Amino acid sequence: MPEEGRPPVPPALQVTAAWVWRLLLLAAGVWLVATLLTKLLLLVVPVAVAVVATALLKPAADWLARHG
Repeated sequence: MPEEGRPPVPPALQVTAAWVWRLLLLAAGVWLVATLLTKLLLLVVPVAVAVVATALLKPAADWLARHG
């Protein structure tokens, strides 16, 4: 219902505005997920490399413990 003295908003503009706020919300969500993944990769990759290195070096460490 238009207010007194204000022209009505065209339907095409209403539909466009409805789509734009949804797209902005989607873009903000994508940006947030990308930022979190970037931060997590800085933590996850070194930990994963350390776990693999530990698993690969365990037999050598056991051998040294037995013969050392």
